[in-house]
Amino acid sequence: MYPARRRRPAFPPILCAIAVCAGGIGLSLPNDSGFWAVSRFFHLNEVDTIRGWSLGGFVSGVSILIFVCILSLFQGYLPGLL
Repeated sequence: MYPARRRRPAFPPILCAIAVCAGGIGLSLPNDSGFWAVSRFFHLNEVDTIRGWSLGGFVSGVSILIFVCILSLFQGYLPGLL
């Protein structure tokens, strides 16, 4: 039998974790407690809060996704992405 070799994953686990977090931010729902905290703190109705919450989540999710794609280009050069 041959000894098991450790293979490097095709995509670094740290970048996968960042991408999952970006999806969680981008797809946040109105049942999130932050949604209601923002709504009550700024005295906004639900429609205005959904508009702002959706736009902010979309922008942050897409920007983090672009950041992950850029970091994946430097896989062999950055020590934490091995």
